[in-house]
Amino acid sequence: MKLFILLIIITLCTIASRAQGIKEIIITGTVIDKETKELLPKTTITILNLPDSIVIATFQTNNQGQFSITIGSDKALLLSFRYIGYRSLSKELKTQSENRKQNLHIIELQKTGLTLSVVEIKSPIIVKKDTIEFDASYFNTRDKAAVEELLRKLPGITVDRTGKIIAQGESVRKILIDGKPFFLDDPSLATKNLTADLISKVQVIDQKSDESQFTGIDDGKREKVINLTIKEEKRNKINGNISAALGTDNRFTSNANINRFGKGEQMSLIAKSNNTNNYPDNRTSESPPGLNTISNAGINYNKDIGNKISLNTSYIVDENKNTNTIQTFRQNFLEDGTWTYDQYAESRNRTFANRFQLEAKYKIDSIQELEFATNGFLNSINNRSTNISESRNQLDQLINNGHQNYHTSGRTSNIFSSFSYRRKLRKPGRALSTAVSFGITNGNNHSFNNSINTYHKQGGEITSDSLDQRNILKSKEKFLQYSFALTESLLKSSNLRFSYIFTRYDNSPSKETSDYNYLVKDYTNSNDSLSNNFNNLSSFHVFALKVRTQKPKYDYGLGITYLYNGMKNANYTRKTKLDKDYKILFPSASINFPFSGGRNLRFDYSVNIQQPTIQELQPVPDNANPLYILEGNPDLKPARTDKLNASYSLINPQTMRSLSFKITADLYSNRITYSNYFDSLGRQISRPQNVNGAWNINSGLDQSFQIKFMNAKVSSSTAVGYLRSVNLINGKTGYTNNLTAGQMLAFNGDAGKVMTLGLDLGIQFNNLTYSLQDESNRNFSYTVTLNTTFHLPYGISLDIYGDYRQLTGLSAGYNADFLLLNAGISKSLLKSKKALIKLSGYDLLDQNLSVVRSVGEGYIEDLRTSVLQRFFLLNFTYFF
Repeated sequence: MKLFILLIIITLCTIASRAQGIKEIIITGTVIDKETKELLPKTTITILNLPDSIVIATFQTNNQGQFSITIGSDKALLLSFRYIGYRSLSKELKTQSENRKQNLHIIELQKTGLTLSVVEIKSPIIVKKDTIEFDASYFNTRDKAAVEELLRKLPGITVDRTGKIIAQGESVRKILIDGKPFFLDDPSLATKNLTADLISKVQVIDQKSDESQFTGIDDGKREKVINLTIKEEKRNKINGNISAALGTDNRFTSNANINRFGKGEQMSLIAKSNNTNNYPDNRTSESPPGLNTISNAGINYNKDIGNKISLNTSYIVDENKNTNTIQTFRQNFLEDGTWTYDQYAESRNRTFANRFQLEAKYKIDSIQELEFATNGFLNSINNRSTNISESRNQLDQLINNGHQNYHTSGRTSNIFSSFSYRRKLRKPGRALSTAVSFGITNGNNHSFNNSINTYHKQGGEITSDSLDQRNILKSKEKFLQYSFALTESLLKSSNLRFSYIFTRYDNSPSKETSDYNYLVKDYTNSNDSLSNNFNNLSSFHVFALKVRTQKPKYDYGLGITYLYNGMKNANYTRKTKLDKDYKILFPSASINFPFSGGRNLRFDYSVNIQQPTIQELQPVPDNANPLYILEGNPDLKPARTDKLNASYSLINPQTMRSLSFKITADLYSNRITYSNYFDSLGRQISRPQNVNGAWNINSGLDQSFQIKFMNAKVSSSTAVGYLRSVNLINGKTGYTNNLTAGQMLAFNGDAGKVMTLGLDLGIQFNNLTYSLQDESNRNFSYTVTLNTTFHLPYGISLDIYGDYRQLTGLSAGYNADFLLLNAGISKSLLKSKKALIKLSGYDLLDQNLSVVRSVGEGYIEDLRTSVLQRFFLLNFTYFF
């Protein structure tokens, strides 16, 4: 029934689009040589809008020089005919004629002797070596639409339900405004707060490292970023919006977004407060878990001081108050059967965070540059939870149940700074760079744990235990790093880079556990078995030698790295010490083929070394949940991942078709996984161990093409992955095999100025098998998302958003089948249309749910949390 309702809405939207859509016309004709009358096969025909001369389509004649083109437009068109060795010819075409078929008959091209007017053809896409540039004016968006809507229309770019941006198959983690960083490198702050009408160009850049950009010597490091260029007429002006809304059930929202972008100076202010889980910015069923009251504010400032100094700084403060009810059902797969854990919890959490960053670059002269960067945070938490739980064995017999109250509060602070110096030396291709970084992190947390657990033994015997404890956790981490790199030109097209990095970590965590003393009514009884004073001192020396060669048709890099890690662990409570060192030698390689026509093929091999965390090393039990106890392991070795990547991307500026394919393979050595032991009473003790035999393969294929007469993009994403992980359960070694596959189809387009339509269809498949028992689990997730706006007369707009989800194959009681339906009607005010009033409704059918499945090594877990349900908002917005 829910899917039927959504299909009716989609059908009505399609009918409305067709009724109000742009008229299609059929253009036919034949192209010949003017003198010889010979047919001209494969003549290029470019169709442009008038008067702006923007390309909307490109075609070719067949082998007989004939063409038949079907296109839709309500504007005058210009047809440009081009053939090698001939003068181009242009013909203007009126589309307002009632005749749907327009025969141009014979088009005659002349080799020489005829001077024709020149038509400037402005392509909406320009492909350079490391940059793809889009003309934002070509891709229509709604009035005052966010940048996120513009990105969804661009070939090769996808924005998923959570706002994550993928460009040419790679994640985008940084947005630049006119080449300047924007708000702590959080892309959503730009894509959700800035409006598309500010933007003239969107550039997708494979950005080189700061060192490469300054020296001009490519070190092979790349980061996918998006740069937004502000329109000239929008520069040096205040722009943005303020809004406020009140609703039913005491719901409210308020937003302020104020920007001023100049050539050498940028400033942005944002502020937001709401208790609607960020609605309307977030309209999907995947909103933050629980019921949230969110408040934040921030400032971003960029300034060029003369020609030598550039400054970037930002500061953000966040507060989140969360209440939640959580139902959890976990299945643990043991050799003799499946044990289950069922929990119901209520929580109230408050977090408060301050974040800042500052970057300053000083260009001493044409060959020297100095950079200073600092960032930090100050976070505090205050969390309370109550839960009840029970565990059952493979015979569905109750083996334990419990009740727990838990309260934790504390504060964490961090400061990090770095100085970098870069210099180009006299010899071309020779450069050096050096940097020093240091930081310190402090933590201080208090927790109170009050629980009662009952154990049901075979034969009917029942026992119980209880605890009432206070934990004081303190931590201090000091960080120091020095790096040096020298690059030397070998041949005309090659360079050799030597680098050395020294890193030192000094971690000193402590845990003081005390039991409640009922005589003095305070926590005075020290619990030495759960207390610990620990120190971990790690030093790293990394030497790397890399050769890089650049040819016109390809470039490649080869490298070798030597890592020495010395580790000293001291347990002052238990008076034990453990000193270890590791020596690792590993290679790296890459080759890149930047073909013409916007095509690129790349192969990479690299090695990643992951050090154990201080929590994984500290040998003290964590009994925050007495039925699930975690212990550290000071004998852990660093984990190694060998990574092999292959990728191919294509974007055609003429047809605006894009394709990207990527496959990655990870082979794990000494991977850190948890060894789990379950006793007869259902208590679980987990301890990290190093294991071998795990690997992971993932592949993804993204495609998109344009339907030009509808100003629409159709995109497809296919993903397949296979993960093999190692399980250690009750001394037995087993394997979990997880096959995942997903398919997404999306349509984003509009029918002139009448309607915009977005439609996403998705399916996700997961299949898990376990070697310790003949057990498999298969589940499906289906999604249908509709996002449409009708633009009615008198400045009225109607928004409809439908999000249908069906989850099957989960635990009993966790399968889901629901439709989240939102709608809103708005009216622009004032002659300038700078004001807007809107009435919107969230979850009109009152069906919203939140169900999540997670998969671990030897278990699956289904989780249901609280969600917002039906409410209405009346919103007023003013744009400036």
